[in-house]
Amino acid sequence: MEKQVKKISVVPTERDFSILKSLYEFVVLSFPQISKMHFQGKAKPTIVNRLTKLEESGLIQRLKIPRLQLNKEVGLISVVFQITRLGILILQKQYPGFELRQDPVRLRPYSVDHDLLLVDVMMAFKNKFPGSKIIHGELYFNNQSPSTLKPDVILVLPNGQGKIAVELELTAKSEKRYRELILKYRLAKDFTKVLYVTSHRQ
Repeated sequence: MEKQVKKISVVPTERDFSILKSLYEFVVLSFPQISKMHFQGKAKPTIVNRLTKLEESGLIQRLKIPRLQLNKEVGLISVVFQITRLGILILQKQYPGFELRQDPVRLRPYSVDHDLLLVDVMMAFKNKFPGSKIIHGELYFNNQSPSTLKPDVILVLPNGQGKIAVELELTAKSEKRYRELILKYRLAKDFTKVLYVTSHRQ
Protein backbone atom coordinates (compact mmCIF):
# COMPACT_ATOMS: atom_id res chain seq x y z
CA MET A 1 0.00 0.00 0.00
CA GLU A 2 1.42 3.40 -0.95
CA LYS A 3 2.18 5.64 2.01
CA GLN A 4 0.15 8.81 2.35
CA VAL A 5 2.35 11.90 2.33
CA LYS A 6 1.17 14.82 4.41
CA LYS A 7 0.30 17.90 2.36
CA ILE A 8 3.05 20.45 2.83
CA SER A 9 2.78 24.23 2.76
CA VAL A 10 5.61 24.78 0.29
CA VAL A 11 6.21 23.47 -3.21
CA PRO A 12 9.78 22.09 -3.15
CA THR A 13 12.05 23.45 -5.85
CA GLU A 14 14.93 21.59 -7.48
CA ARG A 15 17.27 23.27 -5.01
CA ASP A 16 15.04 22.23 -2.09
CA PHE A 17 15.31 18.59 -3.18
CA SER A 18 19.09 19.01 -3.43
CA ILE A 19 19.13 20.36 0.14
CA LEU A 20 17.02 17.43 1.37
CA LYS A 21 19.28 14.97 -0.45
CA SER A 22 22.37 16.52 1.15
CA LEU A 23 20.81 16.47 4.62
CA TYR A 24 19.96 12.80 4.13
CA GLU A 25 23.37 11.78 2.75
CA PHE A 26 25.46 13.78 5.25
CA VAL A 27 23.06 13.18 8.20
CA VAL A 28 23.61 16.69 9.61
CA LEU A 29 24.73 20.06 8.20
CA SER A 30 25.55 23.46 9.63
CA PHE A 31 24.24 26.71 8.15
CA PRO A 32 27.64 27.55 6.57
CA GLN A 33 27.81 24.09 4.96
CA ILE A 34 24.32 24.41 3.48
CA SER A 35 25.15 27.91 2.24
CA LYS A 36 28.33 26.72 0.56
CA MET A 37 26.69 23.70 -1.07
CA HIS A 38 23.42 25.21 -2.26
CA PHE A 39 23.39 29.02 -2.03
CA GLN A 40 26.66 30.22 -3.56
CA GLY A 41 26.54 34.00 -3.95
CA LYS A 42 23.18 34.36 -2.18
CA ALA A 43 22.60 36.83 0.66
CA LYS A 44 22.16 35.42 4.17
CA PRO A 45 18.52 36.65 4.54
CA THR A 46 17.61 34.74 1.35
CA ILE A 47 19.11 31.54 2.74
CA VAL A 48 17.49 31.99 6.15
CA ASN A 49 14.11 32.64 4.54
CA ARG A 50 14.19 29.47 2.45
CA LEU A 51 15.40 27.24 5.28
CA THR A 52 12.70 28.68 7.53
CA LYS A 53 10.04 27.79 4.95
CA LEU A 54 11.36 24.25 4.70
CA GLU A 55 11.39 24.02 8.48
CA GLU A 56 7.84 25.38 8.81
CA SER A 57 6.71 22.81 6.24
CA GLY A 58 8.14 20.02 8.39
CA LEU A 59 10.74 18.89 5.83
CA ILE A 60 13.79 19.86 7.88
CA GLN A 61 14.45 20.62 11.53
CA ARG A 62 17.00 22.76 13.31
CA LEU A 63 18.61 21.57 16.50
CA LYS A 64 20.30 23.76 19.08
CA ILE A 65 23.75 22.57 20.13
CA PRO A 66 26.53 23.79 22.41
CA ARG A 67 28.34 26.58 20.58
CA LEU A 68 31.10 25.11 18.42
CA GLN A 69 33.96 26.67 16.52
CA LEU A 70 35.32 24.19 14.00
CA ASN A 71 37.69 26.69 12.42
CA LYS A 72 38.31 30.44 12.33
CA GLU A 73 36.62 30.89 8.95
CA VAL A 74 33.27 29.39 9.98
CA GLY A 75 32.87 31.13 13.34
CA LEU A 76 30.60 29.92 16.11
CA ILE A 77 27.89 27.37 15.33
CA SER A 78 24.88 27.11 17.63
CA VAL A 79 22.36 25.24 15.42
CA VAL A 80 22.52 22.39 12.94
CA PHE A 81 19.99 21.06 10.45
CA GLN A 82 18.60 17.59 9.78
CA ILE A 83 16.06 16.14 7.42
CA THR A 84 12.81 14.99 9.08
CA ARG A 85 10.79 11.83 8.56
CA LEU A 86 8.42 13.81 6.33
CA GLY A 87 11.39 15.17 4.39
CA ILE A 88 12.60 11.60 3.77
CA LEU A 89 9.13 10.60 2.55
CA ILE A 90 9.08 13.52 0.12
CA LEU A 91 12.60 12.68 -1.02
CA GLN A 92 11.64 9.02 -1.54
CA LYS A 93 8.67 10.09 -3.64
CA GLN A 94 10.94 12.29 -5.76
CA TYR A 95 13.56 9.53 -6.21
CA PRO A 96 11.61 6.23 -6.12
CA GLY A 97 14.55 4.25 -7.48
CA PHE A 98 16.58 4.73 -4.29
CA GLU A 99 15.79 2.89 -1.05
CA LEU A 100 15.97 5.29 1.89
CA ARG A 101 15.71 4.65 5.62
CA GLN A 102 12.42 5.88 7.09
CA ASP A 103 13.76 7.80 10.08
CA PRO A 104 16.53 10.38 10.40
CA VAL A 105 19.74 9.31 12.12
CA ARG A 106 19.61 10.21 15.80
CA LEU A 107 22.34 12.68 16.70
CA ARG A 108 24.52 12.41 19.80
CA PRO A 109 25.00 15.94 21.17
CA TYR A 110 28.53 15.22 22.42
CA SER A 111 29.74 14.25 18.92
CA VAL A 112 28.19 16.95 16.72
CA ASP A 113 31.61 18.54 16.14
CA HIS A 114 32.81 15.16 14.82
CA ASP A 115 29.69 14.84 12.63
CA LEU A 116 30.18 18.27 11.06
CA LEU A 117 33.87 17.67 10.39
CA LEU A 118 32.90 14.36 8.82
CA VAL A 119 30.87 16.29 6.24
CA ASP A 120 34.02 18.14 5.18
CA VAL A 121 35.91 14.84 4.99
CA MET A 122 33.21 13.33 2.76
CA MET A 123 33.26 16.37 0.48
CA ALA A 124 37.05 16.16 0.22
CA PHE A 125 36.83 12.49 -0.78
CA LYS A 126 34.20 13.28 -3.41
CA ASN A 127 36.72 15.61 -5.04
CA LYS A 128 39.74 13.33 -4.54
CA PHE A 129 38.11 10.12 -5.76
CA PRO A 130 35.78 10.98 -8.67
CA GLY A 131 33.64 8.06 -9.73
CA SER A 132 33.66 6.53 -6.27
CA LYS A 133 30.62 6.31 -4.03
CA ILE A 134 30.89 7.99 -0.62
CA ILE A 135 28.48 6.61 1.99
CA HIS A 136 27.97 7.78 5.56
CA GLY A 137 28.49 4.85 7.93
CA GLU A 138 25.11 5.33 9.62
CA LEU A 139 23.36 4.85 6.28
CA TYR A 140 25.49 2.04 4.89
CA PHE A 141 24.99 -0.23 7.87
CA ASN A 142 21.26 0.33 8.00
CA ASN A 143 20.58 -2.86 6.02
CA GLN A 144 23.58 -3.69 3.84
CA SER A 145 25.97 -5.57 6.12
CA PRO A 146 25.69 -7.88 9.13
CA SER A 147 29.16 -6.76 10.33
CA THR A 148 29.42 -5.15 13.75
CA LEU A 149 32.05 -2.73 12.41
CA LYS A 150 30.81 0.76 11.73
CA PRO A 151 33.31 3.04 9.97
CA ASP A 152 32.52 6.74 9.83
CA VAL A 153 32.51 6.65 6.03
CA ILE A 154 32.66 3.95 3.37
CA LEU A 155 34.46 4.72 0.13
CA VAL A 156 33.20 2.36 -2.60
CA LEU A 157 35.75 2.34 -5.40
CA PRO A 158 34.59 2.09 -9.03
CA ASN A 159 34.84 -0.99 -11.25
CA GLY A 160 34.65 -3.43 -8.34
CA GLN A 161 37.97 -2.35 -6.85
CA GLY A 162 36.64 -2.82 -3.33
CA LYS A 163 35.62 -0.70 -0.35
CA ILE A 164 37.72 1.43 1.97
CA ALA A 165 36.68 2.11 5.56
CA VAL A 166 37.34 5.69 6.65
CA GLU A 167 37.71 6.66 10.31
CA LEU A 168 37.82 10.28 11.48
CA GLU A 169 39.87 10.44 14.68
CA LEU A 170 39.65 13.58 16.82
CA THR A 171 41.20 11.94 19.89
CA ALA A 172 43.80 9.19 19.97
CA LYS A 173 42.92 5.73 21.27
CA SER A 174 45.34 3.38 22.99
CA GLU A 175 47.62 1.18 20.90
CA LYS A 176 45.76 -1.87 22.22
CA ARG A 177 42.44 -0.45 21.01
CA TYR A 178 43.82 0.21 17.53
CA ARG A 179 45.20 -3.33 17.32
CA GLU A 180 41.77 -4.71 18.28
CA LEU A 181 40.04 -2.60 15.64
CA ILE A 182 42.43 -3.54 12.85
CA LEU A 183 42.06 -7.21 13.77
CA LYS A 184 38.28 -6.89 13.51
CA TYR A 185 38.61 -5.29 10.08
CA ARG A 186 40.88 -8.10 8.90
CA LEU A 187 38.54 -10.80 10.15
CA ALA A 188 35.43 -9.12 8.70
CA LYS A 189 36.95 -8.91 5.19
CA ASP A 190 34.40 -6.26 4.21
CA PHE A 191 37.06 -3.68 3.33
CA THR A 192 40.31 -3.70 1.39
CA LYS A 193 41.82 -0.88 3.45
CA VAL A 194 41.19 1.25 6.54
CA LEU A 195 42.04 4.93 6.20
CA TYR A 196 42.41 7.09 9.31
CA VAL A 197 41.91 10.85 8.98
CA THR A 198 43.42 12.90 11.81
CA SER A 199 44.98 16.26 12.48
CA HIS A 200 47.87 15.01 14.61
CA ARG A 201 50.56 12.34 14.37
CA GLN A 202 49.69 10.73 17.71
